[in-house]
Amino acid sequence: MATYTKIAFHGAATVFILALIAAFLSYIVRLVLARNLAIEDFGLFYAVFSFLAFIGVFKTLGFDKAIIRFIPELLAKKKESLAKSAIHYAFFIAIATNAIIIALVFFASSFLSTYFFHTDKARTILLMLSLAFFAESLYVIAKNTFQGLKRMFLFSSIDIARFFFILIFLAFGFYWSDSIIIPCLAYLSATLLSFFLYFMWLKTKIFPRWSKYSFSFDKKLFKRMLKYGIIVISTGTSVSFLGYTDSMLLTYFSGLKAVALYNVALPLAKLFLFIGSAISSILLPLVAELYASKKIQLMKDGLSSIYKYVAIAVLPGMAVLLLYADLVITLFFGKEFIPASIALQILSIGMLFGILQLIQAHFFMGINKPKIYAKIFFIGCLVNFGIGIILVPLFNILGAAITISISYFIMAYFGMHSIRNYCRVSFPWNTWLRTVLATAIFIVTMALLKHIIIAQVYLEAIIVVSISGLVYAGSLFLFSVLSIQEIKTVLKRIRT
Repeated sequence: MATYTKIAFHGAATVFILALIAAFLSYIVRLVLARNLAIEDFGLFYAVFSFLAFIGVFKTLGFDKAIIRFIPELLAKKKESLAKSAIHYAFFIAIATNAIIIALVFFASSFLSTYFFHTDKARTILLMLSLAFFAESLYVIAKNTFQGLKRMFLFSSIDIARFFFILIFLAFGFYWSDSIIIPCLAYLSATLLSFFLYFMWLKTKIFPRWSKYSFSFDKKLFKRMLKYGIIVISTGTSVSFLGYTDSMLLTYFSGLKAVALYNVALPLAKLFLFIGSAISSILLPLVAELYASKKIQLMKDGLSSIYKYVAIAVLPGMAVLLLYADLVITLFFGKEFIPASIALQILSIGMLFGILQLIQAHFFMGINKPKIYAKIFFIGCLVNFGIGIILVPLFNILGAAITISISYFIMAYFGMHSIRNYCRVSFPWNTWLRTVLATAIFIVTMALLKHIIIAQVYLEAIIVVSISGLVYAGSLFLFSVLSIQEIKTVLKRIRT
């Protein structure tokens, strides 16, 4: 157990820290775009981005996710030649499917610009971003190969490199022009450059050890990856997929300004998903290995612990966003985006369930049961579209925020139900209840301190959150959510 705890902790910690750096750079990118583009152009860029991301879910037929599942399994079975072939399959599929998507976008661009985006500007953006998304497909395959090999530093650092390059291209581009074409060129150029650099690392540091294995087409493996990939399309992209659906509904019913506001609130709320992404990124290959090795009890115990610690980590952060939504939005994007604050508060609650369903999705992928979660995702999509088609026209971005939060809750609920029935995993209900009580004390403490402490607004927030955080930590020990002995045991496993 100690070895797997160490692998999981160091893998998740590496991904989480690097993901935070990537997240910081991604928000700098959005900040640069928000400050240099008109709000309608900002909304148009992300409206087109969301549309292409929505249809782009199918651009690799799930092979980019399949390699995460099959590489560790094949290597565990000493089948290095097939592991190399699996990576080749993903690249071949990506090239073929993207060629079809780009052709379709090219022929439909005029129609979409007129009747969906309601502006002629969208045609050029559609064509340029479709090329960027093609480059991104190759980039993601290289990235996921590192994840399958459990090279978590390389897996996470590629995003840092990409956003760093985007910022450089934006700085040069906006120096000469404030055109909406600039971010399109920046995304395309940075994605190609990041892919090239990391693919060369794969070729020189990883592939040479496999150079003695020539490419061969294994029909059985290809069929397994295809079957797995088509199902996993839903499970692996569910969090982003629902957000893209809401952005498309806002584009059609509410206009580009609403899309701009929503694409400020949703990414800020998605900061919490970096916790889920960090956990699930190492969870999938680790579960795949444990499941293949028949170490089922270790797998179940690990998942139970994840459920416990996710609540401890996430709930206070959500409480901070509930009380300081206006301040956070002003800090990142400026006062003109404050109308997105209520949507941010609603989304901050919904993201807890988004994290749970993200972890559950990767768990089912790890045990090679993606069909179970595909059904759950299908239910979530139906709920999201059904509620969204009603609430978005009525309540604008608030309707979109409520819609996605309800969808995540339903998916998380059915995911937990399926895990309990399939694996008999015990959920820490009592611990969750006590964590919620500690969070309530945290919220009350923050509310009281906000009225007592008078200082510059950002300094006040830091003092209030710091003191309240200490109260929260004390409450966790007081209510026996955590104990000194438990922390010592976990640290011992990590060091062992």
